[in-house]
Amino acid sequence: MTLSIYQAQQENPGKIELKFINITSNLLKYGVFISIALLILGLILIFVHGGGLGIPLNKIVDPNGHVDTSAISIMSVVVGDLRLDGLSLMLTGLLVLIAIPVIMVSLNLARFAMERDVLYTVLAAITLVNLFLAIFVLPVIILHV
Repeated sequence: MTLSIYQAQQENPGKIELKFINITSNLLKYGVFISIALLILGLILIFVHGGGLGIPLNKIVDPNGHVDTSAISIMSVVVGDLRLDGLSLMLTGLLVLIAIPVIMVSLNLARFAMERDVLYTVLAAITLVNLFLAIFVLPVIILHV
């Protein structure tokens, strides 16, 4: 029996691992597809409506212009999505893209816990905490400094 150091996965993955491989591959495929679709639809609607979220098109497309997304709340994005506002749809597409790795780490945390793999459960939990700190805590600290 030879050992392959380049083999990424076991030859005979368990039942739990097969289920999670299927879930994560679908999450990656469909999540990225949904994100791209929202970004493209939003871009089209920005040009159709001449802007988005009350920001005129010339300010959005100006390379020297500045659109301050920190002033845009999540609720205004959701309301804009319901009104088919292009900039809101693009921001939602970006949020979906950001959510994919967070969901992936969460799924792997659950998988490692179900497999009773303590080391990888702890590592996944630390990674998840780091992601939440980077997404929710650091921006607040940076904006108030």
